[in-house]
Amino acid sequence: MRMVYPGSWMLINSAAIIPASTPGNQTRNLVQSSSHIPSGSSAETQSHKVTVPSLVSTSFVGCSRSIPATVLLQTAIVKTFDSYENIHWARALLDPASQLSLITENLAQKLQLRRQFCHQEIGGVGNSVVVSNHAVIVQLGSHCSDFVSEARCHILKRITRELPIRCLTSSLWKIPAGIVLADPQFHKPSAIDLLIGMEMYYDLLLEGFMKLGPEKPILQKTVFGWVASGKVGMIQSPTPMVAHITHFESLDDQIRHFWDIESCWLNSTNSLEETACENNFAATISRDHSGRYVVTLPKRASLINQLGNSKQIAMRRFSALERRLDGNPEQKSAYSEFINEYYRLKHMREIDDDEPSPNFKTYYLPHHGVEKVDSTTTKLRVVFDASCKTDSGISLNQALMVGPVVQDDLLAIILRFRMHRFV
Repeated sequence: MRMVYPGSWMLINSAAIIPASTPGNQTRNLVQSSSHIPSGSSAETQSHKVTVPSLVSTSFVGCSRSIPATVLLQTAIVKTFDSYENIHWARALLDPASQLSLITENLAQKLQLRRQFCHQEIGGVGNSVVVSNHAVIVQLGSHCSDFVSEARCHILKRITRELPIRCLTSSLWKIPAGIVLADPQFHKPSAIDLLIGMEMYYDLLLEGFMKLGPEKPILQKTVFGWVASGKVGMIQSPTPMVAHITHFESLDDQIRHFWDIESCWLNSTNSLEETACENNFAATISRDHSGRYVVTLPKRASLINQLGNSKQIAMRRFSALERRLDGNPEQKSAYSEFINEYYRLKHMREIDDDEPSPNFKTYYLPHHGVEKVDSTTTKLRVVFDASCKTDSGISLNQALMVGPVVQDDLLAIILRFRMHRFV
């Protein structure tokens, strides 16, 4: 992207100069004691790495017991498409016992689809009822076929707990080679983003059914690949276990936790676009030879390529500006001084008419002067108008993402007046 000043054909660098500071990351060092294994096992002692959230020293005893059998439900990794046709992978639960299809609020926000107001009461076990107030039309696709379809999903904050309820050992089931699983990690607990109900369930099934054996999963072929479900065998814990865990925190960590508790912190409420702006900042920030920080503009990929021709309107507005400045010599002198200073600071460079057209998008920035007579410093300020639309109806401002507010929240400022003697 390059932005061109039409008056004397100056190229303005597509970058912003900003101050920045990067706080250092801190890590915790955990000291764990070894766990004692009874003498009947193959080893007398074994080291266990356990993370404990606070300072603690404790002992526990695990007795020999049988874990009840687990029933696997059908899960699949599916493609979902946002409003810009970008792909987002989601974990779906195929549920023929559900009348409706559901989507989590988190995934709905990622997809940024148009919401339809739809008050729907959803009943569950024991007459429990949750309410969904909105629904979205979600486009679904498969990672192993060209299947694409739409589903009307009601939005809930959470659909169900992580499935399965415990991690299972899939290597014991001997899944045949060549089987493309719809969810390769179906045996590991993970969150559910979508629930596909009865209205679409049988449209997903294909001819193909396989039993792996007693107390082993059943495989069913679908458009998303083979899904695993059914009852899997009991897991026996062979020996009792006694363990002792001690966790120490360094003095630095304890002091940091103290200040975290005493400080007023607000959770981040950034939108997806604001988060993308921060990610762009972290990925593209650099320093030039003079030590200044430089970062690229956060562009909306779906709109930046739709920028049309902006040279003609920029030239018309520049011609009108010249005629206006000819009637005010003092203002014209101040305007020329600003443009020359802009050039000396290398915020733009001159380009020749014979220079070949670039193979990237070009945007010509119109500009005008704003005069403030009562100002004691700069009486004339030159404003570049990036909101001027091209012939395609898209302006540069529309093609750039909007980042989060960098000032402190007003509530945090007010609380600092109440919490400390000196602000």
